[in-house]
Amino acid sequence: MKNRIKWIGTFLSVLTLLVVLTVACSKDIQNFVTIRYLNLKTTDKLEVKKNTSYMDWIIQKKTYNQFVKILNDHPQVVTLIERDVFGSVDDNLITKLAYSIRKEKLNTKILLKR
Repeated sequence: MKNRIKWIGTFLSVLTLLVVLTVACSKDIQNFVTIRYLNLKTTDKLEVKKNTSYMDWIIQKKTYNQFVKILNDHPQVVTLIERDVFGSVDDNLITKLAYSIRKEKLNTKILLKR
Protein backbone atom coordinates (compact mmCIF):
# COMPACT_ATOMS: atom_id res chain seq x y z
CA MET A 1 0.00 0.00 0.00
CA LYS A 2 2.81 2.42 0.90
CA ASN A 3 4.57 1.67 -2.40
CA ARG A 4 1.41 2.42 -4.33
CA ILE A 5 0.92 5.78 -2.53
CA LYS A 6 4.59 6.63 -3.06
CA TRP A 7 4.30 5.78 -6.77
CA ILE A 8 1.12 7.88 -7.16
CA GLY A 9 2.81 10.81 -5.37
CA THR A 10 5.83 10.58 -7.67
CA PHE A 11 3.60 10.36 -10.73
CA LEU A 12 1.59 13.43 -9.68
CA SER A 13 4.78 15.38 -8.95
CA VAL A 14 6.21 14.60 -12.37
CA LEU A 15 2.89 15.41 -14.03
CA THR A 16 2.72 18.74 -12.18
CA LEU A 17 6.27 19.55 -13.25
CA LEU A 18 5.45 18.76 -16.88
CA VAL A 19 2.35 20.98 -16.78
CA VAL A 20 4.34 23.87 -15.27
CA LEU A 21 7.09 23.52 -17.88
CA THR A 22 4.57 23.33 -20.70
CA VAL A 23 2.80 26.47 -19.54
CA ALA A 24 6.11 28.30 -19.05
CA CYS A 25 7.36 27.33 -22.50
CA SER A 26 4.08 27.44 -24.40
CA LYS A 27 4.67 30.94 -25.83
CA ASP A 28 8.11 29.89 -27.11
CA ILE A 29 6.66 26.69 -28.56
CA GLN A 30 3.86 28.63 -30.27
CA ASN A 31 6.34 31.14 -31.69
CA PHE A 32 8.61 28.37 -32.96
CA VAL A 33 5.74 26.52 -34.63
CA THR A 34 4.36 29.74 -36.14
CA ILE A 35 7.74 30.75 -37.56
CA ARG A 36 8.31 27.28 -39.05
CA TYR A 37 4.83 27.34 -40.59
CA LEU A 38 5.23 30.82 -42.07
CA ASN A 39 8.64 29.98 -43.53
CA LEU A 40 7.15 27.00 -45.36
CA LYS A 41 4.04 28.80 -46.60
CA THR A 42 4.06 31.22 -49.51
CA THR A 43 2.65 34.24 -47.77
CA ASP A 44 4.28 37.04 -49.70
CA LYS A 45 2.39 38.89 -52.32
CA LEU A 46 4.65 40.85 -54.64
CA GLU A 47 3.31 42.40 -57.79
CA VAL A 48 4.51 44.99 -60.28
CA LYS A 49 2.46 47.70 -61.96
CA LYS A 50 4.35 50.04 -64.29
CA ASN A 51 7.43 51.16 -62.33
CA THR A 52 6.11 50.25 -58.87
CA SER A 53 6.32 47.04 -56.89
CA TYR A 54 3.69 46.28 -54.25
CA MET A 55 4.32 44.09 -51.22
CA ASP A 56 1.70 42.55 -48.92
CA TRP A 57 1.55 40.16 -45.99
CA ILE A 58 4.47 38.86 -43.88
CA ILE A 59 8.15 39.04 -44.75
CA GLN A 60 9.55 35.54 -44.45
CA LYS A 61 12.20 33.23 -45.84
CA LYS A 62 10.97 33.30 -49.44
CA THR A 63 10.45 37.07 -49.61
CA TYR A 64 14.05 37.97 -50.36
CA ASN A 65 14.33 35.58 -53.30
CA GLN A 66 10.96 36.72 -54.67
CA PHE A 67 12.03 40.34 -54.27
CA VAL A 68 15.33 39.80 -56.12
CA LYS A 69 13.47 37.95 -58.89
CA ILE A 70 10.99 40.83 -59.25
CA LEU A 71 13.85 43.34 -59.56
CA ASN A 72 15.67 41.18 -62.11
CA ASP A 73 12.51 40.62 -64.17
CA HIS A 74 11.38 44.26 -63.94
CA PRO A 75 14.39 46.61 -63.94
CA GLN A 76 12.03 49.59 -64.43
CA VAL A 77 10.87 49.36 -60.79
CA VAL A 78 11.85 52.49 -58.86
CA THR A 79 9.31 52.40 -56.00
CA LEU A 80 8.36 49.75 -53.45
CA ILE A 81 4.99 50.20 -51.76
CA GLU A 82 4.33 48.14 -48.64
CA ARG A 83 0.56 47.93 -48.26
CA ASP A 84 -0.28 45.50 -45.48
CA VAL A 85 3.05 44.17 -44.26
CA PHE A 86 2.56 42.72 -40.80
CA GLY A 87 6.25 42.40 -40.00
CA SER A 88 8.87 39.77 -40.45
CA VAL A 89 9.45 36.26 -39.23
CA ASP A 90 13.18 36.82 -38.81
CA ASP A 91 15.08 40.06 -38.13
CA ASN A 92 17.97 38.92 -40.34
CA LEU A 93 15.60 38.65 -43.30
CA ILE A 94 14.23 42.15 -42.88
CA THR A 95 17.78 43.53 -42.57
CA LYS A 96 18.90 41.71 -45.72
CA LEU A 97 15.83 42.98 -47.58
CA ALA A 98 16.38 46.54 -46.33
CA TYR A 99 19.97 46.53 -47.58
CA SER A 100 18.76 45.28 -50.96
CA ILE A 101 16.22 48.09 -51.17
CA ARG A 102 18.94 50.59 -50.28
CA LYS A 103 21.39 49.11 -52.79
CA GLU A 104 18.79 49.39 -55.57
CA LYS A 105 18.01 52.98 -54.45
CA LEU A 106 14.29 52.29 -54.45
CA ASN A 107 11.78 54.80 -53.17
CA THR A 108 9.60 53.30 -50.46
CA LYS A 109 6.10 54.01 -49.22
CA ILE A 110 4.20 52.34 -46.43
CA LEU A 111 0.41 52.20 -46.72
CA LEU A 112 -2.08 50.57 -44.39
CA LYS A 113 -5.43 49.37 -45.72
CA ARG A 114 -6.86 48.82 -42.24
